[in-house]
Amino acid sequence: MTARPEGALPGQELAQLRFTNVSNSPCTLTGFPGVELFHNGHVLGKPAIRSNEQPRTYVLAPGGRPLVAVLVDHSQCDAPLSDTVGVYVPNQTVQHRAPLQLRGCTLTINPVRPLR
Repeated sequence: MTARPEGALPGQELAQLRFTNVSNSPCTLTGFPGVELFHNGHVLGKPAIRSNEQPRTYVLAPGGRPLVAVLVDHSQCDAPLSDTVGVYVPNQTVQHRAPLQLRGCTLTINPVRPLR
């Protein structure tokens, strides 16, 4: 899992969470990742809430094109900036962390989908 800034809309900052299959066999992903921001190792704000988008199931080939989930930061608050994002891959229990700087405001996460 990797994270990168994806631009902004009025009152929102976007980030893209990318999921790549690094195993030797296909896997499936369905649904929403669990997401929270961190600053200096401490949770910043509240975990992301799920959007209203309908999740679908996708097969992820080994080393194939990644799936992505868009994280929306409703950045109209005056919260501090994160330095890391913690992500639970859908239906997994291990949190992966990656560098990401977003304001610790209200977060919304979209379901995984193919990279466009």
